[in-house]
Amino acid sequence: MVKLTLEDKLDFLWNDFLKFVKEGINKGKYPKELNKNFKKITKKFVKGFSEEALKYPQCDTCKNNCCAHISGKIPLTLVDVARLVDNGYTQEIQGNFKGFTILLEKYLDSKDETVFNEINVLLFYGLNNEYVPFLKKIGSRCVFYDEYKGCRIQKIKPIACRRSPYQINFETKLVEFKDPCGYCKADLTEEEKDEIIKGIIESENQRTKDLSLMMLNKENLKKIGFAEYL
Repeated sequence: MVKLTLEDKLDFLWNDFLKFVKEGINKGKYPKELNKNFKKITKKFVKGFSEEALKYPQCDTCKNNCCAHISGKIPLTLVDVARLVDNGYTQEIQGNFKGFTILLEKYLDSKDETVFNEINVLLFYGLNNEYVPFLKKIGSRCVFYDEYKGCRIQKIKPIACRRSPYQINFETKLVEFKDPCGYCKADLTEEEKDEIIKGIIESENQRTKDLSLMMLNKENLKKIGFAEYL
């Protein structure tokens, strides 16, 4: 019998949750507008790149590697935590989602729009380390950074790392370069643009999943293996 990973369980939980909501809408228990809360963004949502974002970082030739000189912390999503746990890296996860879930519960109890606005601000800026778990650091470098080989978890590295240093401006719908550096070139190829957009879309859609599951399906998240982080 195939043993399900935590990532598999998270995926099944999300699909079951969407099915539950859809059935509720079809039976008239929930308003149709509720569907908008779970709608994924696609490539069509992105209108293009700002002029600054067309400069692509050359990480391979950079002598000031971002992974070795991190001023803040690397935030983790639910799927990031799942992938790290599935690969035995529980000791490298610090913090938890408790601050965020408390804020969500506060909003659900009071329906206070100021709390909802606070949640939206946190989501827009990628939350912060008081509200979500993050990767362990050794000094200023990521625990998974190897001086000679670079990232040791390239295939499962956090979404924040994969989308860095780009972000989407929801007003202009343009991709922006969050932290320009001195190791850049101009003229992104179409393939490079597609890869950047793919990372941004994955990141934003994961935020939707995290918000929905932690707000409305917290107990089931605990049951499948996230109790320690909620």
